[in-house]
Amino acid sequence: MSSVSDSENLVAEIKNHMSKIQSLSEEEIKDRIDSGKGMIEFFTKLTSDVETRRMRLADNNFTRISLGLVAIGIVVNFKLQLIFTLLLVLAIVTIIIPSIAVLIEYNNQSKFRYPWSQDSKGITNQWNWFYYGNPSLNEINYVTDKKFESENWNKYQKGLIYFVDRTIESTSYQKLESILYQQYLLQAHNGFKNKFYLELLNTEAWWSTTALKFAGIAATLFLILNFYRVI
Repeated sequence: MSSVSDSENLVAEIKNHMSKIQSLSEEEIKDRIDSGKGMIEFFTKLTSDVETRRMRLADNNFTRISLGLVAIGIVVNFKLQLIFTLLLVLAIVTIIIPSIAVLIEYNNQSKFRYPWSQDSKGITNQWNWFYYGNPSLNEINYVTDKKFESENWNKYQKGLIYFVDRTIESTSYQKLESILYQQYLLQAHNGFKNKFYLELLNTEAWWSTTALKFAGIAATLFLILNFYRVI
């Protein structure tokens, strides 16, 4: 209950701070709108770049796992002396383990719900930036079924009417307010994506070190057992 109350107090405080826009002149509002649009483009590009790096890292690790499994199959098929087979498989597994850990972390990140996804107070994604704020678009059935085509087309057209009216009727105050909400959301989103990418790198590094230590111990054990003709 306290958490809900705190959230409501924060929303009220945000609205209060946002009302300061009314003290700005039209020229000052226009200047901040132009600046805000530039920052939105900037943060969008930054997030796109870091997301590309995250996806590339995940793809590389997936490829590494695939090649590693193929390599294990080849090694086993060669029917080498058991000790050599074990050592080679161990070396390959040492490479695969960090990649598996990275893909698990990547999957967990993909399921992460951002704090603003629970917004019901209209302080994050604004109507003129995302479909969430357009009632008709929210009502569209996104299931790929032909029986919804006519109904969806009507909702699309109603959504366009809503979009046009809201765009025309918006005051400069409302436009700047919307831009400030969106600019901050994208700044926070970029922060999350950067943290996610660094976490993937840390996961890869930690598991690589751990796997190498394990491989070293296991290889030593295999060699000792082979020396005593146990394997």
